[in-house]
Amino acid sequence: MNLPFREKAVTRNRVAAEAEITKNREPHRRATPREAKLDGSFFRVRAERTTEQELQYLRAMAELGPEPQKASDVAKVMKRTSEQMGPTRSRLIAKGLLYTPGYGLAAFTVPQFDRYMIRNHELAITPSRPAKKRRR
Repeated sequence: MNLPFREKAVTRNRVAAEAEITKNREPHRRATPREAKLDGSFFRVRAERTTEQELQYLRAMAELGPEPQKASDVAKVMKRTSEQMGPTRSRLIAKGLLYTPGYGLAAFTVPQFDRYMIRNHELAITPSRPAKKRRR
């Protein structure tokens, strides 16, 4: 296909950008030496302050990307409702691991924390328990 020079450059840049995004989103890619150093101290210390459920919430957020995420979208990844995950989200905000840039949104307080979560933690979805029936 004969494309003008400018279109070839744009196409080449788009392909390179898509490859970089894919590389950064691969679950088990090797960390660079800089990332390994951050993983071993800076990020790990933060992850160790969480419960297993909080860790899974962070991993589900990481699955959606580094930008602010809707609470309902994170809950869907975890196969739960946003009401069920509300207390977990609140604890993560209180611990300083998340912040709320807008209503219903949460974002990581530390840049690249999503990449750490993808590299180092598996997403283990447990089915939600059915609601107990109330006796009248």
